[in-house]
Amino acid sequence: MEQHLLTAQTRLIHGRKVRALRRDGKIPCVVYGHGSSESIEVDARSMERLYRSAGESTLIDLTIGDAASAKVLIHEVSVDPLRGNLTHVDFYRVKMDENIEADLHINFVGQAPAVKELGAVLVKQLTNIHVSCLPGDLLSAVDVSLETLVAFHNAIHVRDLALPETISILANPDDIIVMVMPPRVEEEAAPTTETAPEPERVGDAEKKAAEEATATDEKDEKEGKKKKGEGKKKNA
Repeated sequence: MEQHLLTAQTRLIHGRKVRALRRDGKIPCVVYGHGSSESIEVDARSMERLYRSAGESTLIDLTIGDAASAKVLIHEVSVDPLRGNLTHVDFYRVKMDENIEADLHINFVGQAPAVKELGAVLVKQLTNIHVSCLPGDLLSAVDVSLETLVAFHNAIHVRDLALPETISILANPDDIIVMVMPPRVEEEAAPTTETAPEPERVGDAEKKAAEEATATDEKDEKEGKKKKGEGKKKNA
């Protein structure tokens, strides 16, 4: 098994002053566990390389100053949202004879036949599995082959993982890790020959009502004049 080494120094700078530390190529960190906590600083380039190779489920031999090295795990990292570089790291100090909990990375291997031959869509539901084990039994990742996904709706569940007996899976065994789904086809709207009524514009209703009222007044006026003329004829 590859050994991961990291050297650090005790950190005396805290708060907003750590910005100057980052400008000098250092990353502020904290190491804690078993009743103790210590602020440290590590070289940014060394930490970036270590994080890419070790991830969060690999034991690291951390040496602080002249002290003896200690076994730690990367517990949590903060990343600059614009540059993508690490800005802070939390390490957890472990004891080799005590069980720990960690997230085991899932490494998807191969290509699903359903994707290649049927055009299915690969849907990854989980990328990590929460496990418990002794630090020395922890794996950096677990491989999941996609070769069994040969038809639509095929899935690989947590219960299908092949892990050593020394590692206990804490996730729900019925949870889906990855599955293949039929390609999504959007239904095309059927063409129509009917002409949609022209939408009524603002003010059309008032205009129409005014025109109807004017027409009614003109009709009443004409009928009134007609009746008045008939009355004169009768009097004559």
